[in-house]
Amino acid sequence: MNTEELMQISLDLVGMKEIPPDSAIHVRGEGIKRVLFAIDVSSAELLFAKTNGFDCVIGHHPRGMAQASYYKILERQTQLLKDLGVPQEEAQEATRPLREAFLWSSHRANWEDPLLLAQVLGMPFLNIHNPLDELGRRLLEEKVKKSQKQGWKIKDLVSSLLEFPEIERAPNPPEIAMGNPDSEVGKIAVFHGTGTNGGYGAAKALFRNGYDTVLYIHIDYHDLEKLRKEFPGRNLVISGHIASDMIGINPYLEELKKRGLEVLKLSDL
Repeated sequence: MNTEELMQISLDLVGMKEIPPDSAIHVRGEGIKRVLFAIDVSSAELLFAKTNGFDCVIGHHPRGMAQASYYKILERQTQLLKDLGVPQEEAQEATRPLREAFLWSSHRANWEDPLLLAQVLGMPFLNIHNPLDELGRRLLEEKVKKSQKQGWKIKDLVSSLLEFPEIERAPNPPEIAMGNPDSEVGKIAVFHGTGTNGGYGAAKALFRNGYDTVLYIHIDYHDLEKLRKEFPGRNLVISGHIASDMIGINPYLEELKKRGLEVLKLSDL
């Protein structure tokens, strides 16, 4: 197998026709049989792979040019808000601050690290971010739709999330950031698979457009404080970053194993 095929498998899982801007093949390779996977790839993982006979390293979070162009994937937040019923102009404005923040922060990032080391080592290397996050979003959304019943409460939502082995095993369990266990879930939006969490802007737009509950995988405290102040009657549940990422990653890695690859996964979730 080669690096292009490894990437294509991830795209096929969610029906994507092209590599999104937060994913990339950094160093191409052929004849791949042994793969090392890590959520975050640094020089350490590349050196470990090289000295232990691995043919390729696959990371999740963006590196290299995927890191430099990461801000472009945040356009998907606007589209997801529109899909959830938020008017186009409001959706665009709700996501603008986050897009601009990542645009300007991309200029200070050292996107050559660890890309250049992978090139020097001759270690095939790619990172796959949005396709696997999108798969995770779909699985989370499917779980919520199958589990939700009339009178469903926030504690029931949390219990349904714990049915994912990745979340059940995580050291940081799902948290009720807004609301309480006996609050009714009502109309719920699963907001994931768009680069990062929607922060203040996306949750605000969803609450303003009839949603009672938002499910994020993580949130910054500053954004949470503002949402608590402005929407005291709404619910926000945090499922956990790495555990939620692994919900989409694990099926991909299982697909690689089905195709005869040996995979060492540096995550226990």
